[in-house]
Amino acid sequence: MIDIKPGETFSRTQLTQITKNLGERLGQEGYAFANINTVPQINDETRKVDLTFVVDPGQRVYVRRINFQGNTKTQDEVLRREMRQAEGAWYSTKDLDRSKTRLQRLDYLESVNVETPAVPGTNDQVDVNYTVVERPSGSLMFGVGYGQESGVLLNASVTQNNFLGTGNQMSVALNNSAAGENYSISYNNPYYTVDGVSRGFKLYYRDIDAAEVNTADYVFNNYGFQVSFGFPLNEFDTLVLRPGYDHVRIDTTDNTPVEIIDYIARNGDEFNEYKLDGSWSRDTRNRAIFPTSGSLNQIIGEIAIPGSDAEYYKLSYRGIGYYPLARWLTWTLSGEVGYGDGYGNADELPFFENFYAGGLRSVRGYKANTLGPRYSNDEPEGGSFKTVASTQFILPVPFMEKSENVRVAAFFDAGNVFATTGDFDAGELRYSVGLSGLWISPLGPIVLSVAAPLNDQSDDETEVFQFSFGVPLN
Repeated sequence: MIDIKPGETFSRTQLTQITKNLGERLGQEGYAFANINTVPQINDETRKVDLTFVVDPGQRVYVRRINFQGNTKTQDEVLRREMRQAEGAWYSTKDLDRSKTRLQRLDYLESVNVETPAVPGTNDQVDVNYTVVERPSGSLMFGVGYGQESGVLLNASVTQNNFLGTGNQMSVALNNSAAGENYSISYNNPYYTVDGVSRGFKLYYRDIDAAEVNTADYVFNNYGFQVSFGFPLNEFDTLVLRPGYDHVRIDTTDNTPVEIIDYIARNGDEFNEYKLDGSWSRDTRNRAIFPTSGSLNQIIGEIAIPGSDAEYYKLSYRGIGYYPLARWLTWTLSGEVGYGDGYGNADELPFFENFYAGGLRSVRGYKANTLGPRYSNDEPEGGSFKTVASTQFILPVPFMEKSENVRVAAFFDAGNVFATTGDFDAGELRYSVGLSGLWISPLGPIVLSVAAPLNDQSDDETEVFQFSFGVPLN
């Protein structure tokens, strides 16, 4: 905590930080009102100073009550289960800060403030008062959206991230676009057990014209279900397991690439997949929506277990870090690497499970899903190996003092997909720079991007301006 050494140059900034560190350390032990002073003794002849830190810890304090205000929809228990500071326990600045961060990371809270007033008539008790501002946590939508990856989107959805104030998530979605149909129903209870084990399920049906999302010309029909269980390993790490069943049928057209027709001739056009997905994540972000510090790292695995019609696996890493450079400026660095292959009865990753790159979600400035290998008819093929990275500077929004629902950034993107890991060539990576904006509007997310490709080739499909409206971000 005291990192000044004899002989070092005097620094008032360093003294201020040491005083802060001492106060925080005492605060973790219950000394909420510690008084710390630095007494310098200056020798003008030698131009040296002796420093004495005078520490008065004061009375040790414990927390009497924890109170919540502003939660008109959310049940008190839903907020209270996020607390790391306990009532009746010694006051701890560390536990209070962590409790506030956990509240900030709830999707249905817009802001969180905390105060710790002393209890009148005592010198060793405080109350902890949290004042929260709730976001609209639910929506009933019938409308129209547009995404360059999916075209005009007619949607009807009921979504609740805080169902009946319980903190549970529920969604029913019916979407119809030029790319096809997508119907789903899902439910998740983040506190299925008091220890924070989550449980959820999802049922879905999709009928997608792959050509409409800039991949090869075939129709992808898919339905299935998935259950999920999330296990908190510690304060920051979570393990999630998702067993499920997936049925896939592929319909060809007159323009389907010969490589896909050959694959179907060898393997059939219907696949029953018994799947087990899993992920490990470490999340230290200060909030879930528009974070400004911390990081999120994920390792994601997917396997079609033995007995499936196509046995394969996929493994991915995704990470993003947020680094505050100033009160108004945040730097982010993100990356994703993915690989997949067949095993057992399959010697390759099924073509409909390939990775793709390009578009708003990867390398902006290039048309969605068009980077990487192509079939013999020049349609995008994707590949079994993907690598993308991005760095951004999150900028202040002009004319807006508070921008909890708006974010503007300058970015640099890089990435591509390759047929296999052996085909990776750093010289084939594509780069772009530009500006992006995201607004979480009452009608759904609006994403805008203006990008300049830096090294596009003659066969690349570029898009300087890209946007989506009312299309889910995930």
